[in-house]
Amino acid sequence: MTKITPELLIEAYKIGVFPMANNQDDAKIDFFDPDPRGIIPLESFHVSRSLRKLIRKGIFKVISAIKIINKNNINKCKIKLDIYGLKFENIKFKDEFIQYKGRLENNERLKTMSKYDCLILPSLTEGLPMTLIESMSIGLPFITTKVGAIEDLLIQNYPYICNFNIGSIKNKINSFINDFTNNKTLVNELISKNNELFLKKFKYSIFENNIKKFIY
Repeated sequence: MTKITPELLIEAYKIGVFPMANNQDDAKIDFFDPDPRGIIPLESFHVSRSLRKLIRKGIFKVISAIKIINKNNINKCKIKLDIYGLKFENIKFKDEFIQYKGRLENNERLKTMSKYDCLILPSLTEGLPMTLIESMSIGLPFITTKVGAIEDLLIQNYPYICNFNIGSIKNKINSFINDFTNNKTLVNELISKNNELFLKKFKYSIFENNIKKFIY
């Protein structure tokens, strides 16, 4: 077997091939020539403002988490992910369980949201997301990150708080699925407490009065 020197490795990378074993127990190392891939010059690469906003919403991490869960659930039910919003219209999906549904019109929001089992909003930055307030009002559980003012929307010890990474999102989705399947009582208690918090702090008349306190 040819000895892999630093010089050989550099030359291999230059032409797009790399050394790798077939599996972790294989002592033999071969060189692999994958399908052509793009090279991004980092010194001149620019991420647009719209793309940065899209990334901060965590949608790509949610998609990856769903794909991992569905891949591991070979003989079990698959999770269906529907994505709404103008920001996501240019994302290409090649998965039968992941669909882009377009913009969610204001007069259809609550009716559409009430058809689902869970909302996922793992943003990196948020203010006070109206989507979560709407979820609380109609009894829709949600998985979210504790950023911005989201903490003000959470009941004490809310169990479906994730970090902004694929592994954490995946674990919280699995946790919700387990509770939804095997512990409906817990889920119903969370829904009830979320709705109580909504009525206490975010019912329109109360929300309006709270806003006025800050304005006047």
